[in-house]
Amino acid sequence: MGIKVLEQGRILEGDQDLKVEYPIFDIYNEHFPDLKEITKANGYIGIYITGSKFDSFDTETKWIVDLRNYLKIILNDSKYPPVAGICLGCKVGRNPQGFEGGVMPVSLNPTGQKLFQGYKTLNLSEMHKDVVLEVPEGCSNWGSTPQCALQGFYKPERLLTFQGHPEFTNMIVKWGLQRIPQDIESRVLDSIDSFQNDGPRAAAFIWKLFKRDI
Repeated sequence: MGIKVLEQGRILEGDQDLKVEYPIFDIYNEHFPDLKEITKANGYIGIYITGSKFDSFDTETKWIVDLRNYLKIILNDSKYPPVAGICLGCKVGRNPQGFEGGVMPVSLNPTGQKLFQGYKTLNLSEMHKDVVLEVPEGCSNWGSTPQCALQGFYKPERLLTFQGHPEFTNMIVKWGLQRIPQDIESRVLDSIDSFQNDGPRAAAFIWKLFKRDI
C-alpha cells in the first residue's frame, strides 16, 4: 500500500519518468539498513516509515527501541535523506480523546496551508488511539482534527509525518474498522463515504520532501 500511494504521488508530481527503487527492510525482525549504506551519497532520496499496530512509545520491545535510536541518528545528520513517518512514525502516547477513525477532514493551520500549498483541509484515513502530545523540538505541527490536535509534523527538507494513513483507500479503512474489537460510531463509518480521500495528494508532498522541494 505504501509503495502504491507513493507511486500515485509521484505521478501527481510529474515524476513518473524518474527511475526509482523501493528497498524494503523488515524492521520488525531487526533487519535494519546499514547506516553506512543508506545515505544521500549512495543514491537514497528518502526513507518511508510505515504504519503499524504496535506502539512507538514501547520501552521493552527491542525492535521499537532500536528503531527510535536509529531514527535519532538519521534525523540529526544531514548526510541521510529526509524521513516520512506514517502513524507508527508519528504516535507516542494514548489519545485522551479516545479512538479516531474514518476519513477525517484535517484542518490545516497557517503552517499546513503554506506546506500543502493552498489546501485548507486534507481528507485522510484515520485509525488510531495513540497521538503525539507535544510538538517535537525543531518541528512544526501542520494540522488538527477535533479528536487529535497534532495531526503531523514538518521540518524543512528533513521530516514530514502523518498521524493518519495516506496509503489507506476508503475501502481499506472501512475493512479495518469493521474488524477492530470495539464499537464504532455510525458517523465514523459514514465519513468513509462522505469525503474524497486525499491520500495520493498527501503522498505527492512526501515526494516533494524527498526532492527537498519543501
